[in-house]
Amino acid sequence: MSRMKIIIIAAAVLVLAGGGGFAGFTFLGKAGASDQPHEEPPRVGVLYTTRERIVNLADAGVLRYLKTTIVLEIYDPENKEGKGGEGGKVELPKDLLRKAPMIEDRITAVLTSKSAAELMGPEGKAHLKEALKTGLNETIGEERILNVYFTDFIIQ
Repeated sequence: MSRMKIIIIAAAVLVLAGGGGFAGFTFLGKAGASDQPHEEPPRVGVLYTTRERIVNLADAGVLRYLKTTIVLEIYDPENKEGKGGEGGKVELPKDLLRKAPMIEDRITAVLTSKSAAELMGPEGKAHLKEALKTGLNETIGEERILNVYFTDFIIQ
C-alpha cells in the first residue's frame, strides 16, 4: 500500500470515530440527562427571630390575648448557606431592612384577625403559619419566607 492510501484510510477512520463519538455524546448524553429532571437543592434560610408580641384576638364579646414569638426562616441570596451572623445572631437580610415595618405590621394584622378557637389545636397553628408565610411573601413581593416557627404561643 502506498503512503497516500494509508493517510486517507487513517483520516477516514478518525473522521468516522470522531463523528460517532460526537453523535453518541450528543444524542445519548441529552437523552440520559432529560430522563432525569434537574432538581435544584432546597433553599436554606436564615432564622430571624421577631420581637415578642402580645395581641388581642378577634373573639367577639370577650377579650382574648395571644402572646407569641415568631421565628421566620428567610432566604437570603447573600447567605445561601443560612449561616448565622456574629455570635450566631441573625438580623433581617439587608435587602429587607427597609420592609421591616411592613413585615411587623403584616404579622400583627394576621395574628389579630384570628380568634382563639381558630388557633386551638395543631391544625389552627398550621393554618396560622401558612397565613403568615403567604402574607409575608406578598408583603415582600417574592417567595423569601420559607418557614414560620413559634417559639412561644400562649392564648389567654
